[in-house]
Amino acid sequence: MRWETLSGAGVVYAVSVHHRPALPALADKVPYSVVLVDLAEGVRMMSNVFGPPPAVGDRVGVTWLALDDGRNLAVFEPR
Repeated sequence: MRWETLSGAGVVYAVSVHHRPALPALADKVPYSVVLVDLAEGVRMMSNVFGPPPAVGDRVGVTWLALDDGRNLAVFEPR
């Protein structure tokens, strides 16, 4: 096992839309979608898309959401 830099580009494999925030700090980010994304490098990753729900087959790219505690969360946005 080793760390590799990935492009962050992918295609939505599956999507589930949620209308309640997962955390109180994310209350302004509903609806949001829990997605499985097939990355260009062959890895499947679970993450989120905020805003309008994507459809299966949509192209997405990674972006970073700053959390209150200084960490960053990898989320996806339409491309």
